[in-house]
This record gives sequence, C-alpha cells and structure tokens, in this order.
Amino acid sequence: MHFGRILPDMSTTIVRPVDPTLRSALHLALLFAAIKFALHIAANLWEAHIGYGYFRDELYYIICGRHLAWGYVDHGPGVAIQANLALALFGKSLAGIRMLSAAGGAARVFLTGILAWSLGGRRPAQGLAMICVLIAPQYLGTDSYLSMNSFESLFWMTCLLALIPREIRTIRSPASGGTPRQAIAAVEGEREAVAVDAPAPESATPAPGRLAVAEAAASDAV
Repeated sequence: MHFGRILPDMSTTIVRPVDPTLRSALHLALLFAAIKFALHIAANLWEAHIGYGYFRDELYYIICGRHLAWGYVDHGPGVAIQANLALALFGKSLAGIRMLSAAGGAARVFLTGILAWSLGGRRPAQGLAMICVLIAPQYLGTDSYLSMNSFESLFWMTCLLALIPREIRTIRSPASGGTPRQAIAAVEGEREAVAVDAPAPESATPAPGRLAVAEAAASDAV
C-alpha cells in the first residue's frame, strides 16, 4: 500500500517581456551585413574579371589547408581549416576562396549593430556604428582575401556581448520605460549595496599609528 502523498508540480515558468526594438535591430543589422557581404563578393568577382589572381599569402594558406595540422610555424590551424572548407565548398575560384572571409566580415558588422542596440543605441546609433565598421580600411583589407584575421574579432565581440549585464538589456528597453543611463545606474547601485552589506574583513581594522606605539613604549619605560 502506498502511503506517500502526491505533490503537485511546483515548477514555474518565468516569461520575460521581449524588447520590441530587438526585431528592428536584427533587421537593420542583417541589412548592413548583407551589404558588406555583397560588396566583397562583387569586388572579388571584378578582380577575377580584370585578371587579378591569388594573393601570395593565400597560396601558402591553401597548401596548409591541404596538410591540416594542430599548428604551424607562423599561425594557428584556423586559417588552414578555413582554406580547406573554402576549397571543398566553393572550389578554386577567387571569390570562392575568399567567401568565408567575406562572411566573417558580414558577421562582424552584424554583431556591431547588436552590440550598439544592447548598449542602448537607437537605430541612428546602430547604423552609424555599422557604417564605421563597414568602411574601416583595416577590415576592408582583411575581409577581401583569405586571411587568418577575418574571424578573430568575432570571438571578442561575442564575449563582449555575453558580458553586458542582463539588467542593462532589460532596463534600457522602452517597454520598461528605462534609459541606458538609468540601467547603468541601477546596476552600479546594486553593486554598491552588496559592497556596503558585506562584512568588513578583519584586516580592515586600522592598525595603531606610530605615535600611539611610541607613547605606549614610553609609558612602559617609565
């Protein structure tokens, strides 16, 4: 005979409100990412049409891609894997070899827009940030050929997006009536409250000053 009591399911589901500006930010970021990707593909097709060939470093990376290893003398395995995938998916064409680099540049522009949105930027701020990254000479160069630096910034930008406190993304939402400044102030206020409530360590007790030590020694001598 079973004497146990059947308990109801105590699990609950918390539904958080979705920021209505997120959809708009995603659409805008995708638009700029598509422009970036199309720009590099068109440039690579034009270079092949007018007779330009591989960049000398690309030939080296292609050879490394055909002989995959955990590391090489002057670079890691990332660019070799990128070259191997490009050859397998898109063939030996100039645009095909550089396809993944262009995709990495487009992803960088996309993450820039999402980062600007996460920090409270509205559509003009998001667009300005993505335009600056899109036309930056450094990225125009590294994203236009098979390069080991095309995906490097993506990892750091993803880490930065993960480190942005959830409170800022929530309070800054127009649905909550907050502003980015209020969000940051709220996060800082919570940290200060935790710091005040925390007990002071024993090492924080002020040590007696030199004058007090000297007076104690003088009284002992008398």
